[in-house]
Amino acid sequence: MLEHFDDASAFRRHAEEYIEAVEILCGGAERPQVTVAFLMAPISNNLGIAAELTFKTLLLEHGKSIADVKRYGHNLTSLYSALFFFLDQQKFETDVEQHAKQFFSIPDQTNNKLTAKGISPEIYFKFPNQLATLNSNYYLDNDSDHRFRTRYPNTSKKKKIVETGIVHYGLVKLMGSLERYSN
Repeated sequence: MLEHFDDASAFRRHAEEYIEAVEILCGGAERPQVTVAFLMAPISNNLGIAAELTFKTLLLEHGKSIADVKRYGHNLTSLYSALFFFLDQQKFETDVEQHAKQFFSIPDQTNNKLTAKGISPEIYFKFPNQLATLNSNYYLDNDSDHRFRTRYPNTSKKKKIVETGIVHYGLVKLMGSLERYSN
């Protein structure tokens, strides 16, 4: 598939289209969120594609070849980790977390589960955690080895809930103001 795209600008245009598709599915760019359960799969799938294309765009724009980018496949967490050679991870993640805390709240059920496990509920607001949750739906769930949950109907595959707005905000920030997060 990647052979059809010959430059980073084509990836950028495609990533921006998928980010916009997520905004349309969620009802707006200001605070995308899932409010209807049946939309979870289409929103997560489009958000996963948007994340994958965003990360691949940035890798191409920073000198990686199509062959290099292709090696990462669809694994969002691996693609995100590959950005660290030019991305100030701490600065970016702090910005996303501050935004998330301002505009989102931890669902009671999530808060209770985390607290019962002795985990600080604050992890809910962290971009890497939301991205890992998205990755478990979009690409591979490490807990069950289920792949591509958002693409194929299967009632035996339980999808994990992603705070769409946190991932969306991070993608928009990366696409729009990357120079702010450069090492």
